[in-house]
Amino acid sequence: MKRIRAVLFDFGGVFTPSPFDGARDYGTAIGASPERVLELVFGPYHEDTDHPWHRLERGEIALADARAAIVELGRVEGIDSDPFKLFASMASGARGAYDAMIGRAR
Repeated sequence: MKRIRAVLFDFGGVFTPSPFDGARDYGTAIGASPERVLELVFGPYHEDTDHPWHRLERGEIALADARAAIVELGRVEGIDSDPFKLFASMASGARGAYDAMIGRAR
């Protein structure tokens, strides 16, 4: 089986506006504390921990595994913490992706 490797760009804040604003808006939209959504999805921003997002950024786990673990963290609290849903909400409306960056990457 052929393995495909991908290059991930720093998406939030580069290709789209800040993910922190998007996470706050997403939290409000789903009826959850925006601060809690940020913590569930990204872990503590001010320290490097074993949170799934931190482990993903360090290359220790795959994106699918990080997503599953983050969704589970939210499920325990009754919060939809799926990072894909959060990111999808960031790419719509006035917060859409930066066309210039997309063109440059292509």
